[in-house]
Amino acid sequence: MKPRLRPIQDQTVVLSGATSGIGLETAMLMAEKGARVIIVGRNQEGLDEAVTKVRSHAQMTMMERMQGGGNGDGFSGMAGSQSTMTSVETGGAPYTELEDKIVSMEADVTNFEQVKSVADQVVQRFGRIDTWVNLAAVSEWALFEDTSPDEFHRIIEVNLLGQAYGAMASLPYLKQQTGGGALIFVSSIAGRAPIPYQSAYNASKHGVLGLVETLRQEVKYTESPVSVTAILPASVNTPLFEKARTKIGVE
Repeated sequence: MKPRLRPIQDQTVVLSGATSGIGLETAMLMAEKGARVIIVGRNQEGLDEAVTKVRSHAQMTMMERMQGGGNGDGFSGMAGSQSTMTSVETGGAPYTELEDKIVSMEADVTNFEQVKSVADQVVQRFGRIDTWVNLAAVSEWALFEDTSPDEFHRIIEVNLLGQAYGAMASLPYLKQQTGGGALIFVSSIAGRAPIPYQSAYNASKHGVLGLVETLRQEVKYTESPVSVTAILPASVNTPLFEKARTKIGVE
């Protein structure tokens, strides 16, 4: 059964691991289109910074559309609602609705109970989850023989189990609600074409693709209205590379 996804401006989108990089850019794009955006991460300071950036980006986009008379997004009706909203230095544009539509929730993706709590809170607050995106990832540059068991485990735990937990927490809601929903996994081209010095990362991304293919078969077999998608970015200059530990003598 194919999902009947709502227009982006009517969606509630959860982005797990989206305080920087591809996740943050995706949050900005979704907010720009008017979606309700929930940014999930394990560091409250990083979450606060990300939410501020996304709200500011959405506000600037909204102001440009209001000045140009544009409609068709989730903020179309806000121009006449100034009396219920505060203003900010960028020109007095409505901001309260952005505070309601763009929020953060703290959770460690390696802790299933915390991830499930996010899903429960989102549904309680917004009524549904339309799209859940798994983005959290860590990496390390090292020969396999120089990678400790703890280091290997940590990468698998975040990159593979973190995405599996996101699916476990969101799938029941996506399946049961009217119209279904979308479940998106950000894997990597390394899941198809592994690169040296990235054994744990490669393994985790291969695992994500295996999970995606399995879920696709299962939602088809059970006739569940859920789309399951894998995104395979190539090398992208994000903080993932800056934060990755290295044991190969170069930064």
